[in-house]
Amino acid sequence: MVRVASLRKNDDSHAVEERSNTRVVVLFPGALGDLVLAMPTLARLRSRHRGAQLTLAVAGWLQPLAATSGIADATVSLDEADAAGLFGGERVPAWMQDHPIAYAWIGARDPVVRRRLGALASRLELGRVVRDDGPEHAASAYARQVGMSEPEPFSWPPLPVTDAVAGLCADLPRPTLALHAGAGSTAKRWSRAAFAEVAARWQAAGGGVVEIVGPADHDVVPLGVPRVLDRSLVEVAALLGQVDAYVGNDSGITHLASATGASGVAIYGPTPARRWSPFGGRILAIQADGSFGDGITTAAAEVERVWRALRTTHGDRGSRECDRDLDNVQSRK
Repeated sequence: MVRVASLRKNDDSHAVEERSNTRVVVLFPGALGDLVLAMPTLARLRSRHRGAQLTLAVAGWLQPLAATSGIADATVSLDEADAAGLFGGERVPAWMQDHPIAYAWIGARDPVVRRRLGALASRLELGRVVRDDGPEHAASAYARQVGMSEPEPFSWPPLPVTDAVAGLCADLPRPTLALHAGAGSTAKRWSRAAFAEVAARWQAAGGGVVEIVGPADHDVVPLGVPRVLDRSLVEVAALLGQVDAYVGNDSGITHLASATGASGVAIYGPTPARRWSPFGGRILAIQADGSFGDGITTAAAEVERVWRALRTTHGDRGSRECDRDLDNVQSRK
């Protein structure tokens, strides 16, 4: 019998029963930030089905990174030809055969897809990728969709450092600050001049600065520091695990930085930080004030405010010598 449920009300109360089914599939089509915010819930699903073979299906460009998360036995791409069988036709993905238990963040609004998934799964639970505003944090909303209590923050496992990342880190003075001035939309971007000022202050204290630039960030004017350009997300995650501090916008990279354990600051403008800030971790979200049609101005989020927050979060990592240097820079401004 196929059972379709949109919510589970008793957290992990059915865990013992469900572990008797040896296969579980989790379908999550969201972007990088969505995936990181959902990761605490996906990790709880892993625990709920501790004895099962769990397959995680994500967007193709996220598959290599998702495969390093440690929550799945197998990671597959929703962009592969086999995945088309989720939406119709006779071809069925190999990982959906034998009627696994399925958790899907697709199909909630599409009755055709919902029926197709229900026919393929022994039991199906549907959720929706969080897009709108709401009273609770997005990570909490994901947990609630599958009937779980408040999730624990998820920490990305340490990643092997490639020669390229190791070489970059070796060439930069310590402590090292990573900056990500890009974002999915111009409205979410703090001003380039503000990022440049933070970089200058950090360098004046004797530290090194590196700028992370993704495929959607090529229009961001360079900050005049070494750039990590169009590297794989796995390499970026490995780098973020090595730096001493981070400053960025409301972006997937910022959420990834938090999950890798980086400390620092995230600047939020048109989106509410209470809903979309990194979940747990050491990155402090600052909510700017004003209108943001052309981005977040220095008046909306002052450099001094961000700098004080950066000093606080970086000091939490125990680098007293660096914190003393930052104090010296502060006194000279």
